[in-house]
Amino acid sequence: MNLLLQAMRFFLEPDADTSLAELSFDPAMRAAIRRNRLAPVLAHVAEKWPIESESDAWLKTACHAAMAETVARCAALEAVRNTLCDIPWLLLRGPVLGAALYGDVFLRPFGDLDVLVAEEHVVDVLRRLDEAGATPPAGALADAYYRRYHLHVQRYLPGPARPVLAEVHWRIDHPYTLFTPDLSGVLARARPVPIMGIETSMPGPEDLLLLSALHLLKHAVWLPVWVEQGRVDRLLDAGALIGLLDIALLCRSGMDVEIERAKERAVAWGAAGAVRTCLDAAEAVWPGVVPEATRASFAATPPGRIRRLCERWGGRRPEPDSALSRLQRWRRGGVFRLVRLLDLVEYFCPPPDFLRRRYGRCGMRDRVVHLNGAVRALVGNGLALRRAQRDAREMKT
Repeated sequence: MNLLLQAMRFFLEPDADTSLAELSFDPAMRAAIRRNRLAPVLAHVAEKWPIESESDAWLKTACHAAMAETVARCAALEAVRNTLCDIPWLLLRGPVLGAALYGDVFLRPFGDLDVLVAEEHVVDVLRRLDEAGATPPAGALADAYYRRYHLHVQRYLPGPARPVLAEVHWRIDHPYTLFTPDLSGVLARARPVPIMGIETSMPGPEDLLLLSALHLLKHAVWLPVWVEQGRVDRLLDAGALIGLLDIALLCRSGMDVEIERAKERAVAWGAAGAVRTCLDAAEAVWPGVVPEATRASFAATPPGRIRRLCERWGGRRPEPDSALSRLQRWRRGGVFRLVRLLDLVEYFCPPPDFLRRRYGRCGMRDRVVHLNGAVRALVGNGLALRRAQRDAREMKT
């Protein structure tokens, strides 16, 4: 795996003085490459890097498959653009990162289209997409439940070969989080970016850095303890290394991020600690890629004792036959859910900084008002979820 990370460093710094050991991908490394969508990046590196013949043939096949998926998913963009022609929207990740950050849309594979719109436009956007032939996933709950208690609604858009998954976002994370991103500002600061001749929009560079960090931590909730233990390579297991590469590229040269402006927004969003964790992770994987001044601009926020214990439990790699390993396999996503439960506890008893960002003040009355609203929302979420599940079962029968 170290050779794989070294090859990615060569992608970040093509002129670096790196010893070019021959690339060779065993079955475990091939699985990691597929899981992290790294085939196009490695194929780009392999043009100047010696590679074993069998691995070269496999990499070219994997790269061509990724390119075909990119073409199919980008074909659905035209329908999105035409459908949302008079509504402000942007793409959060995927093809816009390839076009604007990697220099080639095919170098940055993606699994779906993440579309951000203002919350007041969600109903209209979903109606328009449905009229254009979009369909919800099988087993999906009612849109009303997701709009109130979730962060996005999924739709399958008609594609040339098969349907393309799109997620209509109005939030970046679940409602019970301490982050307070200014998404109306993100939409107002959007930049145009053409993708295969289709005009789309993407976040500005500072917003993109913050959003990328929040997205990475959303899918790799145990990243802080991996940074602490020097085991950031476990991002390969989580399939999230491509997200760390995005952040490294942004800091290296990417899109001319103004760090002071990004720092101000990170503080306003409560995301400075999340950004620092991701920058520390990038530095741990590819030393020297992230400037020290950039990392120092974002203050680290140490986790509480309970969260630290949970993250250490989730970040461990237990022995295959141990009781902990069996428990993790039995629970499958249990660690993720436990960390989300900690998010909820912290949301119920938030730090003063969150109350000031959310309400502009931090008094006992504000704490009581916030706790009352949080409890009511949680109870409403549970009741609405039961109703939505019951309605979904009735529709099936």
